[in-house]
Amino acid sequence: MNKITFYTLTFLLILALSAIGISHILAGVIGLILMMSVYLYFNINRNKNRLRLLNEKCDPLTFLKLTEEQINNNQRNKKVVTYLNIDKSAGLVALGRFQEAKDLLLTLSKQHLSVKNGSRQIYIINLLTCMYELGELDQAEEYYQENVQELNNNSSQLSLAIDLLNAERLFFLNHFLKSEQQLSSILNRPVSTRARLSILYRLALIDFELGREKEAQTKLQEVVEKGNKLYIAERALYWQDNTRHLGS
Repeated sequence: MNKITFYTLTFLLILALSAIGISHILAGVIGLILMMSVYLYFNINRNKNRLRLLNEKCDPLTFLKLTEEQINNNQRNKKVVTYLNIDKSAGLVALGRFQEAKDLLLTLSKQHLSVKNGSRQIYIINLLTCMYELGELDQAEEYYQENVQELNNNSSQLSLAIDLLNAERLFFLNHFLKSEQQLSSILNRPVSTRARLSILYRLALIDFELGREKEAQTKLQEVVEKGNKLYIAERALYWQDNTRHLGS
């Protein structure tokens, strides 16, 4: 619902309330409250559906398209645009465009980020993910140590994302057994489809490192089948095609 539609519907609702005998002032108050409630409900559902495209449908391309639309529609609200760009970085990461995601995050103003609402932690998680994936281990470790206290100051809603970051960090540091243990533990918790597939993909890579090719192929198959347009689905297929002979 855009602003023109919102104002038009609010005006019509106020006219309708006035027409049934409610005073103009009271009709204006009631109309505004009702339309604000509808507007808030609409925006919450729109945001949930947008995030569902990424996390459950594994469709980062459509997610990015809708996120860009929201960015364009909210140019006057710098805080909202910052949050949407953090979402955009997650979509870019899901497509394997790690450098682009990192560059985007580094352009964002930190003044709109908050530990209290979790935006600061999500920013840190996304930036660290880019650094580790790009092989910038020294830079990533330095940034991790600088921000680990903020990451530990998290709500239950963020604990899964932070635990997943810590487990994947261990993988990039070649602590495969510790990483496997933590990833397997997270897999037993309620997670989104995208998070589950990301964990399976990482566990498959650990299987290869530890010489368990057959187990790796089984995990990769699920990632290929359910990963839709995720970068890891493409990578899983690559690993399948180039390592299938190892398990024979």
